[in-house]
Amino acid sequence: MRIFLTATAGLFFGAMAWAGSYLGVRDWGDPVLMSGARCAAMGGTGLARGKSASDFFLNPAALNFIDRGAMSLSGGVHFLTEKSVASSSQTMFEEDYFFGLDEFSCVWPVKKEFFWVGFGIKPVLEFYYQGALTGYEVDDSVSFQHSIDGKGCVWSGFLGVGYGVSSHLSVGLVYENRFGRETLNIERSDVGSDMFLSAREKAGYSAHVLKAGMHWRINDQVNVGAVCQPGYRMTREYDLSFLSDTRGVDTWNSPWFWGVGLSYLSKGNHDAELKAEITKIYWSQAGINGGSIGLKPIFKEFSSLRVFGSTGSVIRPYRDVMVIGLGIEHFLSDQWSLRYGMALCPFRGDPQVELTGFSVGAGRQLSPSWQWSFAYEFRKRDYVGDDVFYPSDRRRDEAFQRMLLSWEYFFENIRNEPNR
Repeated sequence: MRIFLTATAGLFFGAMAWAGSYLGVRDWGDPVLMSGARCAAMGGTGLARGKSASDFFLNPAALNFIDRGAMSLSGGVHFLTEKSVASSSQTMFEEDYFFGLDEFSCVWPVKKEFFWVGFGIKPVLEFYYQGALTGYEVDDSVSFQHSIDGKGCVWSGFLGVGYGVSSHLSVGLVYENRFGRETLNIERSDVGSDMFLSAREKAGYSAHVLKAGMHWRINDQVNVGAVCQPGYRMTREYDLSFLSDTRGVDTWNSPWFWGVGLSYLSKGNHDAELKAEITKIYWSQAGINGGSIGLKPIFKEFSSLRVFGSTGSVIRPYRDVMVIGLGIEHFLSDQWSLRYGMALCPFRGDPQVELTGFSVGAGRQLSPSWQWSFAYEFRKRDYVGDDVFYPSDRRRDEAFQRMLLSWEYFFENIRNEPNR
């Protein structure tokens, strides 16, 4: 996630980008529900009828269409725009962007269409905090200055297998080793009182995750895929320097989730594929150190001292959510395809916040061995502040855009027909 803070006349506002999170100061991780440009262009769908190596991360059982080794690499640029409106009707705008790797995946059939293995690496949670906050007196003199700077990433190194029980039914299992680091620096200085506060936090993340999948090829046109990921524990070991040095460990209890996807391939002069998916995430089971959801230690310390002028954090109970994704792919020719989709993702911490996304993209098969995919996503949500960084009298309207490019290479030239 990326957070950018700026302010004038004692007011401040923020902007944030996602690799799977909302309202980042209290978030500890999201299940990653999309991988690669084809999946992104089709509303995040990918559980049924997988065709790309990047789909292995979503459902290891869905690749019984793959009959040759494949490698996928995806990356792109993220843009964000935020409009912030205060109760005084004052409106502010902020923009930012950053680049990121989306996935690197390899899949290899050991016995064609009956047994395959896959591995790769993928960022599952990103942290980018940059910003400044300045307060002014009536005479326009500076009264205080705040700054925040931080970065980090949690990666998933994954390894899995898929097995075709029959020509119609397959199952799969993925093991993830999640690891990463995060650094955060926050400072505040009050000009009149000569007060200066500084906080430094370094943290390391680690977790072990299992995900099971199944895929049922009913016929050449209809396919069903499903996944289930049990809840897991992520450990966050941190060193905090604020007034005194503190070392500690936080344990995040992740919720479990399941997802079901349907794929229907319509045959005609130009084939088309329709995908629909639902994913249920049981956020009500999430917690920190055996209790309810809370802030990271560095934010907790600053919030308790009202460093940012807030009245303290309002921790909202988490609720279970249902994520819906729809996608369509039109095969314009043996080489070109057009894709588009939409997704709806309610926010787990506030029933008034929903993320709505629309996407479009294209695919081009350059040769029997090479193909590329492009996706453009536009997502939007609005919410009110939580009195930690974002005042509760301000409503934010956020727009998140991403342009993603995927390259895929097939190792064995077994077939020459288009990958449909």
